Amino acid sequence: MCTFLKGDYERYKVKKEKQLADGGHMGRIIGIDLGTTNSAAAVWENGESHLIPNAFGDYLTPSVVSIGKDGTVYVGKIAKERLVTHPEDTVSVFKRFMGTEKIYSLAGKKKYRPEELSALVLKRLKEDAEHYLGRRLRKRSSVYRHILTTLQEMQQKMRGTGRISCGAHHQ
Repeated sequence: MCTFLKGDYERYKVKKEKQLADGGHMGRIIGIDLGTTNSAAAVWENGESHLIPNAFGDYLTPSVVSIGKDGTVYVGKIAKERLVTHPEDTVSVFKRFMGTEKIYSLAGKKKYRPEELSALVLKRLKEDAEHYLGRRLRKRSSVYRHILTTLQEMQQKMRGTGRISCGAHHQ
């Protein structure tokens, strides 16, 4: 288990035990896997995990983003199809370049960093999860904050002003 997850898990476990002892129940926990090729979302509830389907009913969402000339943002299956019809406005495999100075120019106007493109994929997965669950997601985990901090550290490292200091602890 990664060291940054250990404390979160312990707090979750104590909270769950207390709520169950009080006759309550734990809320749902959403997990998102931002992949280089595909991404997915899942929900943990009632002691089981379930994959969350996207708007097309698929469990995997291609990690592809396309921007229309009118500014419309396409993510996933439609964006992947636009790789063929609008290759200059569509990008994939951008996750590999997170933390670098790589810039993508889409729709001939706006420039995007890999982190911004990844955020568009995460936003789509969050929207799909909200639709599936029938309610808005409000809380975010400290794991998410850790990922953002790590991204900032990676950017500093690329600029030569810092270094990454994240390790894993295996039990």
